[in-house]
Amino acid sequence: MNNYCIYTSCAKRKSLKTPANLDYDHDGPIDPKEWIERINQHPQKIRADSLYIGDLWAVFRKIYQNKLIDSYVISAGCGLKKTSDRIPPYAITYSGQNFKIAYVKDASTWWDALCKYNNTSIYQNVMANPDKIHILAIGTTYLKAVHNDIIRLKDMPNVWVVTSDHPITETLKNNIITTSLKFKYAMSGNAVTIHARAMREIIEADCSTIAEARKLIETIESNHNNVTNAIRTKMTDENLTRMLNVIFDIRKNISYTEILTILRRHGIACQDARLSRFYHTIKQI
Repeated sequence: MNNYCIYTSCAKRKSLKTPANLDYDHDGPIDPKEWIERINQHPQKIRADSLYIGDLWAVFRKIYQNKLIDSYVISAGCGLKKTSDRIPPYAITYSGQNFKIAYVKDASTWWDALCKYNNTSIYQNVMANPDKIHILAIGTTYLKAVHNDIIRLKDMPNVWVVTSDHPITETLKNNIITTSLKFKYAMSGNAVTIHARAMREIIEADCSTIAEARKLIETIESNHNNVTNAIRTKMTDENLTRMLNVIFDIRKNISYTEILTILRRHGIACQDARLSRFYHTIKQI
């Protein structure tokens, strides 16, 4: 198997309650150096991969668990950290709308400051491990934040970035592996996990080059029906009620999301709001 080093973004949902002095929206704006001092000095710390919860991290953890794969988190609050590093709970994210950046120009300069005060970066990690294939599975919001860090790695054949199509990817076009809605539906996943799921497929296929990885994702997408042109069958209220009753008889605690995935997988059209209304009504009966 190839020697991989994998990275993904942090998550807003955490397993521990955030203290007031590490809640950026509550206590910000804060100078990046002071923020890092607060992070480093806080007494309550757990492993990074135990702190983050949610769909993304459920997928990401399974990629490296029980495997000889180095794994990292691109944390908006702590900078670049190994998943085994101990960090405190905090509240700040590049995806949020309330990111107060009075001390810095934008998210990328905030990331640059975290790298400076932590004396670590994606660039440094890649250069220290030139024999490994480094795969970043991140959305375009986080890609924009770390852009200054990884732009120096452009054209390096062992640096792959799995992300969505966006103008910013043009500056890293030789490093980009693009995923689309076709891949999302082929994997029966959600938008949050799409890049991590693509990373998982690439590693399980043991791809050695970015060309192999791109071909793999393209093949998975091409084997799935064209989502935008698919003809979906609309389900009547009567049929939807009957189907939900059958499903609940088989699995009483099945989630709304699981049912929605089943419908889409079988080409059945049903608006989210409509399905949610029927789901909660019938479940209460």
